[in-house]
Amino acid sequence: MPGVDSTGFVGESFEEIVADMGTDALTTISPTLVLDPNQFIGQFIGIVAKKDAEIWEVGQIAYNAFNRNAAEGVQLDNIGDLTGTPRLAATKSFVTCTVNLGASFSQPPGVMTANVVGQPNTKFVNRDTVTSTTAGNYSAVFQASVTGPVVANAGTLTVITTPVSGWNSVTNALDASLGTNIETDTAYRVRQRNELSATGSATVDGIRADVLRVPGVIECFVFENTTDAVDINGLPPHSFEVVIFDGTVPTASDAAILQTIWNDKPSGIATYGSTSGTAVDSHGTTRTVYFSRATVLTVYMNFQNVVTDPAFFPGDGIAQIKAAAVLRGSQILTLGADVIALQFKGAALSVPGVVDVPTLLLGFSPSPSGTANLVVGIRQVARLDTTNIAVTVV
Repeated sequence: MPGVDSTGFVGESFEEIVADMGTDALTTISPTLVLDPNQFIGQFIGIVAKKDAEIWEVGQIAYNAFNRNAAEGVQLDNIGDLTGTPRLAATKSFVTCTVNLGASFSQPPGVMTANVVGQPNTKFVNRDTVTSTTAGNYSAVFQASVTGPVVANAGTLTVITTPVSGWNSVTNALDASLGTNIETDTAYRVRQRNELSATGSATVDGIRADVLRVPGVIECFVFENTTDAVDINGLPPHSFEVVIFDGTVPTASDAAILQTIWNDKPSGIATYGSTSGTAVDSHGTTRTVYFSRATVLTVYMNFQNVVTDPAFFPGDGIAQIKAAAVLRGSQILTLGADVIALQFKGAALSVPGVVDVPTLLLGFSPSPSGTANLVVGIRQVARLDTTNIAVTVV
């Protein structure tokens, strides 16, 4: 029977409702009724059954409201609110640009708008106040006008969308750091489970979960050494190290990270890392805390003699191969993840008209000559930029 039983919620489908209503009609009205869906009685049953099926669907949704495995959208948000794990909001792409300014220039955030050449709708605005003393070139961070992975590859953010007196030119030497879309239900569901499993603030998982809540922190690993000797990762005896990645241009607050680590630190266990600062304990005493930021390794790639089909390979195909490689890197090159050549060959093959990628040279220095995968350390993160990718096609 439909409803809630020992196995959970059992709904009734449209087809089952139609069959039940048909049986009832034949039993209570007349066994000679014609229930064909093209006839009046059949059409009436279909209309009522459709509405009943919608009610059962609502019942299923209500039943799953607090079932993390089945909840979706706002229901999953509500579960996250109960456990203190909000969904990650969408973020904006950002990039450091060189702007040429006149003397005594000053504009507040959001006034200077530039767009990618040939893409008037791909706009970036100045994130911070931009000022100058004398005329010349200055650095300024621009962020996309909308959230999500808005692409601005090196040397393409060069068009001043709306002229501003004293602002003469803009360009980006490197690719924009891609923003993110709002966290998907699948990823959010996993993160909720991970944070719930991190019981106790003094555990490795608990420290990691709390540091990941610091705005700007993208990834975090926590290593510990419980032995009486320096371990293979270089940690001193009875210590732990928090390693974070918060972008190629760091965005997380050192103060927030340091205080979070101190609040979770086990008594008698030392912090370790390459960055130090202070936190304040519950008595107002200043405490020194250590952590590490991941070292960013620049990856150089050379796609040699890429085989293409001229009938399908676009005019900007080389640029598309570079962009595809960078996008794949942003998806898979997490903290400590090795650079696997085959994965980037696959990225190139996703471009229309690319038939084969026979040779991919890669390394951590310009003009790479090796084809082997690149090994990345536990305190490192690999990053790609289109300016460091070469492509030749045949």
